[in-house]
Amino acid sequence: MSAIWAVAWALAATCEPGGGLRFDLDGIAVLAQGDRLTLPEDLGPEPVFVPVPWFDGVDAEGKPLSVVREGEQWILRRGDERTSVPVPWLLKSVTSVSVSWVAPERLWFATAEWLVSLELSGAKVALQHLGRVERPLVVLTTLAAPLVTVGTDVWRCERADRCVRERRSRAPILDAVRNGRQVLAAVGGPEAGLWRLSLTSPYPTQRLTRGTVKRLCGTADASWALLDRDGQWRLVLASPEQAATSEWDEDEVLAWAFAETPFPSRESFLALLMRAQHRPVAWSQPFVTRALKDPSPQIRTAAARVVAQHLELEQVAALWLLSHDAEPEVRNATLQALMLHCEQAHRPVCLQAAPWFLADTDVDTAWTARDWLLELAPAQALRGASVVFRRAAVAKLAAALETAQDSLAKAGLRLLAQDSDTEVRESATLVLDHLGP
Repeated sequence: MSAIWAVAWALAATCEPGGGLRFDLDGIAVLAQGDRLTLPEDLGPEPVFVPVPWFDGVDAEGKPLSVVREGEQWILRRGDERTSVPVPWLLKSVTSVSVSWVAPERLWFATAEWLVSLELSGAKVALQHLGRVERPLVVLTTLAAPLVTVGTDVWRCERADRCVRERRSRAPILDAVRNGRQVLAAVGGPEAGLWRLSLTSPYPTQRLTRGTVKRLCGTADASWALLDRDGQWRLVLASPEQAATSEWDEDEVLAWAFAETPFPSRESFLALLMRAQHRPVAWSQPFVTRALKDPSPQIRTAAARVVAQHLELEQVAALWLLSHDAEPEVRNATLQALMLHCEQAHRPVCLQAAPWFLADTDVDTAWTARDWLLELAPAQALRGASVVFRRAAVAKLAAALETAQDSLAKAGLRLLAQDSDTEVRESATLVLDHLGP
């Protein structure tokens, strides 16, 4: 995948509630959550909009606490109390937050650009615009006086509008996942990559993996990152507490996610089968094996194209199943795919597969198969053929003999010259006399 595609692909990634990472890879939706990869099932109709809480948990005293944005108001619920707080006009275009946490008597929100604190007792709002698109605001600690970074600047804030620059980091921090005193950070600049960051040190302390991090999502236990390394993207599983990381390329991601998903959506399955046409047989086989048993004719038809693309001897069993499918459209698609991809190198497989379609209950499929077999093995195609077909075969074999001096065509015409039907016999004899014995 080129660097351009890697960037476009990463931009389609979003962080899910609970620390999951959802991204789109060549039209295939993938969800990384916890320590698993899956292909999310079809979500069906567009869900009814429900306001997403900016915070939903408990306060320092253990009372239920939540904040939801409704129109121009924040609705603050604390225990049995309900308070409406006008949204500051500077934040009216902000519809969601990246991080929220509660400290004694104060609730904090952070977006890529804004830091906001809300006093729970007096409902007073303090805010400060710190970040920029190219230098986002990143929260390192969710404490009463949190540490936040903007580029290489590290700030400590007693309140959102009372931040003091505490130190500088040696490289810009673009995103972070927190775990106690350890932070997993996406670092930019010349030393770009995933780093472990100790909050007792002003610098990233250990680089776990190299590359430009495009998206970082996760929890204190497990985090997922998409990164671009030398124009090739990688999916990385890491933790703030461990030095080791695990990485996968795009083929490995899709193979794992497919294996973990009992019922992928039809759209994802079709996209995977389309991709499998251009991948090695070993990678493609799990998709084909499951597709052969899928109730959807569309999925089985796509599997036929994958099998025909490879045409290895190991695929003969799959071809036989597809040629005997209950649906005429699947059988016909299998035949068409075989005809498209059968080259000289694959002649043994083609010769073995073509006769399976001769007795097809769909007349068009059966006729097409016999027509094709006439090119591959005329004697086999003429055996048991109708008079109508044998008469038409004379002209086709004559054209093949005239244009390419096809020895198989000549052998077929010699058979037809001995045919029981007078018209067939005379036509074949005339052609042989004209083009040579």
